[in-house]
Amino acid sequence: MYDEAELVEAKRQIDSTLHKIREVVKTFEAKDEPSRVKSQLTLAKRRLKAGSGH
Repeated sequence: MYDEAELVEAKRQIDSTLHKIREVVKTFEAKDEPSRVKSQLTLAKRRLKAGSGH
């Protein structure tokens, strides 16, 4: 199995990745023509949903 330090690091990495994806979503939503990045925006939102356990 994994020791506590490995699990803590894994959680830190996941939290970091989720933060980056949230920033991507903000960037895409702020675009003048968000429809141009619709598929990327959908993918990012799905990743957030999957990563947050909802």
